Amino acid sequence: MKSNQYLFASLFVCLLSTPLLAQESDLYGTGGRERGMGVGVASPKGHSSLYYNPAGLTRTSTLNGRLDLSVHSGSASVSSPNPGFNRDAENELGTSAFLGVGIASPVSMDECPTCQKDNAMIAHTCPICGTNLPSASESAWYDALYWGVWFEFPVTDGTQIGLTSDQQNPEWAQYGRTTSRLAASLGLAYRVNDWFSAGFSAHLVYVSSGEVTNEVLAFQIEHEYSNIEINQGVDFAAAMTLGLLFKATENIDVGLTFRSERAGQTNSDSTTLLNILSGFYTSSTDFKIRSTPGFSPSQIAAGMEWTINESWSVAFDLTWMNWSAYDGPYSFIITGGGTETVTLPIQKPGHKDIIVPRVGAEYIVNETWKVRGGYGYRQNPATAQDGLMNVIDSSAHMFSFGAEYKINKTMSIDAFLQVHLFEKQSTVEDDDKHDQTVPTSSGDTTTIEITPDPMNWSASGTFYLIGFSFNFVL
Repeated sequence: MKSNQYLFASLFVCLLSTPLLAQESDLYGTGGRERGMGVGVASPKGHSSLYYNPAGLTRTSTLNGRLDLSVHSGSASVSSPNPGFNRDAENELGTSAFLGVGIASPVSMDECPTCQKDNAMIAHTCPICGTNLPSASESAWYDALYWGVWFEFPVTDGTQIGLTSDQQNPEWAQYGRTTSRLAASLGLAYRVNDWFSAGFSAHLVYVSSGEVTNEVLAFQIEHEYSNIEINQGVDFAAAMTLGLLFKATENIDVGLTFRSERAGQTNSDSTTLLNILSGFYTSSTDFKIRSTPGFSPSQIAAGMEWTINESWSVAFDLTWMNWSAYDGPYSFIITGGGTETVTLPIQKPGHKDIIVPRVGAEYIVNETWKVRGGYGYRQNPATAQDGLMNVIDSSAHMFSFGAEYKINKTMSIDAFLQVHLFEKQSTVEDDDKHDQTVPTSSGDTTTIEITPDPMNWSASGTFYLIGFSFNFVL
């Protein structure tokens, strides 16, 4: 009985101390223009529309593509008056690079009579030579249909999910700490008329396997430790985006979007051997875990882009994010090689819904250069993390910068930089919240009295994105 009590108590503590994996696109966005301005609900172009607002695909008058190269990095720290706890998380965050490839196009294409290139939609101006193309004598429903596709590949191996935690030590929510990851999006849009379009896109994300190692001091008794190593594979996670785009006036566009929740679950056949040293003997067991290390909440966003004159345009986004639906990294385990199921109490992190405002601007310097910038504020969705769940997060100021250089009529280059400054967060642990009642294999319960160490801590961080986009018309 004592061995099982140690087993489930240690498992419970280990699993609840593991952090989540944030999604890069939710933090930085996609596309050169959008990441340089920091907004995109009412102003997306090309394959970037698949993420921000798929209805924006209807702004594509020809077959065009984009290559993105982005690098994510940053530094985060967690400190405490306890000298044995102080550490800098910079080495854990590391630097990861990703390559993105996207294409967007109308479905209905026609050959330009002047330049003989089959790259312009019927009833549009040829983007190559400027010839006005006549409307088709007979129109079909697919003449107003547009499509787009986007893939993102890891260029580096990333840092994987390699963490070591003892007891309930706080851990950053892994913003910028990426694994080898593959993402893909596919979408369609329909131009209903000159002032209204609608679109749909589907997203698929795969996060590679990682390893988590925890060391827990069981019951605060000297020389009694529980060691757990988890090799977890994460399944594909899917989501969808619905978008509407309205041309309110000649100079004002309005966008509305809904993006569904995306939760990456651990592979159900992951197994782990747990060894518990209790006095003079060691006991072990096999178990399977079901967790959610990758999570992106459902969102509703509204945006507006105002073209003030031939040189200036500004855009605004307002996004509601349903973080209260987040159940935390781990929900339950299955022990005994799958023959015995033990459901542990679900310790929710207690996140709350937030609204994120963003503003961006673009200035056309001349026919060759454009410059961009933006600012956003993301409120901390996490409530006071002063118990068994210690997922560090904090409110962030998000600054965006960008520039575009037009090489010729068919090629251009975007450069972008984002800086996310996370405000300092301080927490004093609540000793009572750390005491937990957990089940044993016999059906009884046992109470674990745990004294948090450290009792108080503070955290802050800065995260960066830098990259380039090469835009081209085919």
